[in-house]
This record gives sequence, structure tokens and C-alpha cells, in this order.
Amino acid sequence: MIVNRRFVFWLVVIVSFAICVILKLNGSSVGMWWTDVLNEPGKPPGLLLFTPQSVRGDEWQIWTPAALSQARQNPRFPIQNLSIGGGRTPLIFNLPVAYYTTFFRPQLWGFFLFDFERGFSFCWCCKVFGLLLASAWLLQQLGCGSRSIILLGTLWIFFSNYVQWWFSSPVMLPEMLASWAVCTGCLLQFFKQSQLWRVAVAFVLFVVSGINFTLCLYPAYQIPLVWLVPVIVVGCWLECRNANGRWMGKRGLLIAAAAIAIILLTLVPFWIDVRSTLEMVAHTKYPGTRRSSGGDLSLFKLLSGWVNFFQTTGTIPSVYNNICEASNFYILWPTTLFLVIVARLRRISRISPLILSLAVFIICLSAYCVLPMPNVLLRATLLNLVTERRALLSVGIANILLCSFFLDRYPGKILRKRSAIIAGILWSCAITALIWKAGLDNPMMFPSRFQILIASLCSVIVAVVFIFGKKTVWSLAILVVLLVATNIRVNPVMSGLGPLLRSQAFQKIDSIRASDPNAKWIVYYEFIVPELIVATGAKVLNGNKILPDFDFLHRLDPSGGGDRIYNRYSYIYCEIPKGLAEASVSQISDTIYVLYLPPSLPALEDIGCRFVLFPDSGAESELYGFARVYENEKNGIFVYKRL
Repeated sequence: MIVNRRFVFWLVVIVSFAICVILKLNGSSVGMWWTDVLNEPGKPPGLLLFTPQSVRGDEWQIWTPAALSQARQNPRFPIQNLSIGGGRTPLIFNLPVAYYTTFFRPQLWGFFLFDFERGFSFCWCCKVFGLLLASAWLLQQLGCGSRSIILLGTLWIFFSNYVQWWFSSPVMLPEMLASWAVCTGCLLQFFKQSQLWRVAVAFVLFVVSGINFTLCLYPAYQIPLVWLVPVIVVGCWLECRNANGRWMGKRGLLIAAAAIAIILLTLVPFWIDVRSTLEMVAHTKYPGTRRSSGGDLSLFKLLSGWVNFFQTTGTIPSVYNNICEASNFYILWPTTLFLVIVARLRRISRISPLILSLAVFIICLSAYCVLPMPNVLLRATLLNLVTERRALLSVGIANILLCSFFLDRYPGKILRKRSAIIAGILWSCAITALIWKAGLDNPMMFPSRFQILIASLCSVIVAVVFIFGKKTVWSLAILVVLLVATNIRVNPVMSGLGPLLRSQAFQKIDSIRASDPNAKWIVYYEFIVPELIVATGAKVLNGNKILPDFDFLHRLDPSGGGDRIYNRYSYIYCEIPKGLAEASVSQISDTIYVLYLPPSLPALEDIGCRFVLFPDSGAESELYGFARVYENEKNGIFVYKRL
């Protein structure tokens, strides 16, 4: 019966995955191109549910056009693409590349197996299915025996505000979390599993997932997650020892060491090929030289998950720039730890070693978020490479694992009725005090009093039900329902990439590019349109650049005087200087600078820049030696070619 259930389960998963890919389903906000950039009428083609999110610009404006550019190069999927950035940027930006590391990155296989839109859908399905399956499996490996708790804990991770609002980030957060969860579960198998064939499977999965996790190349997320792994292993070891279970320590360490060695050896050619590019990143003004010292978050920002329920772009607290930065996890670990201590004092249950180890991790990482730390400690732990905002991911994941394990292992009723009432009141007061203090410091903190009232009430209800629990998971069920109601609409449901690929502007520009594929382009007076040109596969000199193209920039600036401005991850906004002056640069922010560039500059002709684009028809193209070859007044796109 168990075999049959498993067979049916995996059959449903595989068939569901295949149907989604066939239908080209994805969660991209690519519809923003149709409505906000190209000003096309009507509903974006292919939009099935919900609304595209402009705030997810790093996906629809940057990563998706970059992936399209990779697919439209000749040969396809190169490891160098200057339209995206200098050096070998595609290797460090989680893009599809025709390179051996792609074998270890299942989410990218679809780009090589199917047409681009289905490959894109395959990538999105790996995000969704991978995170759900890996999270559930990890909870099972931790020792959670209740299927309902495993299901609800998985949904808690998946529908958390932080995960949903960063779901489509170029660092591949869902895939990173899934790979981490698989690695952690496999590591536990090395120590506990007695069947050799299962150990062998775990070994292979650990190597593949470990390489995939490493190649996400985002230390701000990865470093705390790596620290969380030994915390879990030590906690599980102590749990096993207390239960007199079988724990093969020496064997597990040897297998883990062998697996890690294979990962490192496999990645040696990659490190050799990408070394110069990583050195470029390390020496950029931003983000290469950025370091954190701890203490950047207030207590409110650390615990802001309490007010995330039913939060929208119009109701985020004023201390945040956007809703992605405002997103967090619902924090329940303080209540859990309180109940664990009470259970120990009342001799109901001993303190669980796994809960204790997770609690220590959460407290230490939370302390880093709100308190400055010694530089020696930060360097030793590599936390100086982790911004406090990004550390919240590991705090939130550890919080969910801790609470799920607690609900599975501890008896439901720990507090007497009177004590539970007092604890519920104190918890309500704590949430109220946090919000009141934040509002007192900044009277304009909360744009919507109704939303903050509802969110606070929801937080109190979840915590009170959790405190009064009698061997039930009602609190977890209520929390998951609230999270689903809050975040189900965050990512739209799309079929294909019609708003971009089937727009008139894209198709026309693509035909122009095809007529002269080696020509370079410059887009003037536009922030977003350069990425439209990038998506066609054209060679674009400005727009978003992960790394600077020093060959081009040093040709314009032989002395290197502007290096402090353009040596960074940045968006290059082009303008024509007054009086047809020489090229120059001016910094606007950490990630934006203006490049003043005359179209008639001889250096541009020398490097093959034959197309320029303006947002209106007022450009005196003949003055610069160009003639108009395409105009689209509705979209604000006017293309000129060098005579």
C-alpha cells in the first residue's frame, strides 16, 4: 500500500509538472512590458490570473531579457555576453549557459530541451515543485512524523511573504532553498541510513544539489544557510543519542567529506574559467567592497513578519522602499521557546536538543541583525558578507523548522488555563507594544491603520491558539490560511511570454537586429527600453550591466578617471551632451549613472555602433549621421541607423 501511494504521488507530481510545461505556465511579471512600457491596449496576452508586479523588475526587466538574449546569440547560450555585463557574466548570473555546470542545474535543462517559452516554464516549475518537495522531505528527515505538520510546515515556507516576494529574484532563491534542503536531508541520511543503496542515492543527490547551491553565487543568503546545516546535524545527533537511536558518526563524516571533495573537484574548471570575473566583482565599488558590521535592523524590522498579513504595495511601513524589502517571516520561535522552557520546569518534557540548537542559531543571527558585532567575529564567520536584511531568510527558515518540530514532538497542553490566558495577554501586549513604539518613533510609519490593525489581530490569534493548543495543529493551519490569503496573488499566472515576444515593438526590432546581427546599439533617454533590445539578442552598450564592460568604457575614458563611477553593478542611462561634447559620466546613485555620449563619436563608429534609439521623433538624427528606420509613436520607440 505504501509503495502504491508513493507511486501515485510521484505520478501526480510528474504529470502535473509536464502539463504545466506544455501549457507554458510561469509566474513571471512579464506583463509589465505590455501595460507599462509599451503602452499596448487591453489585457497582456497569456495572463491567466492576478496582476504583474512592477516591483519585480529584477525578473521581468533584467533576468528574463538576459535569458532571452542568451538564447538568441550565435552560438546559443554563450559564457560571455557583453549586453548583460563584462567578463563571463552569464556564468555568475544564474543564466542558461552551454557549459558543463548546467548538467548540475536541473532548472536550466528546459532551455536546451524545449522552445524558449517552455524552457522558461520548466525553470519556473522547478522553482515551485522543487521548493515544495524539498521542504517536505527535509521536515521528514528532521523527524517530523505527522503528515499534517509536514504539509503545513511546507506551505508555511512556501507562502511566507519573504519567499513569495523574492520568488523570482535572479539569485534563484527557491532553487537555492530547495538545493540546501536536499543537501541537509542527504547529510542526515549519511549518519542515520543503514541501507547502502539509499546512502548511494543520497550521495549523488548531495553532490548535485551542493553544486547547484554553490552556483547560485549569492553569499548574503548562502553563508547563514551553510551555518544552519551543522546546527541541524548537531541537534539531530543529540536527539538520536537521547533516544538511543543509531547514529553512525564516523561513517557519516567520511561520506560527507568525500561528497564535499567531489563537489570542490567538479567545480575546479568553473573556478578557473570564472576567476577573473569574480575578481572583477570583488573590486567593484558596488557591491564588491560592500561589507556589513551588524546592527542595521531595528527590532521592528526584525519582527516585521507580525504585520505582513494582507500587506500590499500601498500599505507597507514607511521605513521600507518597497514591499519586497518589507517582506518577512511570521516569527513564532519566542513563544515556542517559552513553552519548551515551561514544559521543562513542569517536568512535562525535556528540552529537545534540536529545538535548543535551532534556538541558539536564531538568537545569535537575530543579535547580528540588531546589534553591531566585532570585526574579528564577522570575518571569522563571513557574516561581514551578509547584509542584515538577507540574514532574515535563514532566521525565518530556522524559525519554521523549530516550530514544526515542536508541534510534532511536544504534548499539546503545556500551560494550565490561567497561565495560558496570562501568556496570551502578554503576547498580545508584546505585539501591540512593538507596533506602538514603531508608530511613536515615526507617526507616518503605517499608511493604513486598518491593515495594521487586521495584521496585528491575525498575529495575536495565531499565537494565542498556539499557546492554548491541545495536541492540535490548528495554529499552524490558521497561519497557513492567512499566508495563502495574503500572498496567493503575489506572482501572476502566465502562459508563455506573449507580452514581450508578441509585441509589435519587439518583433520589429528583432527583424532589424537580424538584418545586422553584429551591430551595436545605444538607447537614449530610457531606463527600461534598453532591456527590450537586449531581449532580441542585440548587442546593447547601455542598460543594466551586472559588470562593467571595461574595453568599451576605457575606450571612452582612456585615463580611467571615471572608474570610481562606472566600476560597479549599475544601470547606464545615456544622454546626449550639450554642444556635442566628449563622453563623460555622472553618478546618480549606487546603482545608476548617466553616460553622456554623442552619437557621432568616432569611437562608437569604430566599435560598430550602428543603431541608436530615442523615445521621441524630435531627435535631429541627420546631425549625427543617422537615418530613421523604424518609428512607433505609441510605444515611444524611434530607431535610427548610421548612414
